[in-house]
Amino acid sequence: MGIEIVIFLFVSMCLLFYFLSKKKRGYFTEIISVWWFKLALSVLFLYGIHLLGLLFSVVVYINIFTIACVTLLGFPGILVVIATSVINSFETFI
Repeated sequence: MGIEIVIFLFVSMCLLFYFLSKKKRGYFTEIISVWWFKLALSVLFLYGIHLLGLLFSVVVYINIFTIACVTLLGFPGILVVIATSVINSFETFI
């Protein structure tokens, strides 16, 4: 388990230094950076929704599917994740 964390940190630091350099980049790099930002923001939104859901006893799962759904769909993806979480929490009470 430790080697995966080291590899992840190494790749993350390489990407960080690559994006912070002053060199001119192409269109593909800009698309990748926008997608990376959407991915990070979707994880942040899901974590915030998870914390707010715990106040109302609604569990919002953060997994690959929900992250991909929010990243690709945006606000409708957030609504889908909230709706499925609320329906799932009410099914447990029935």
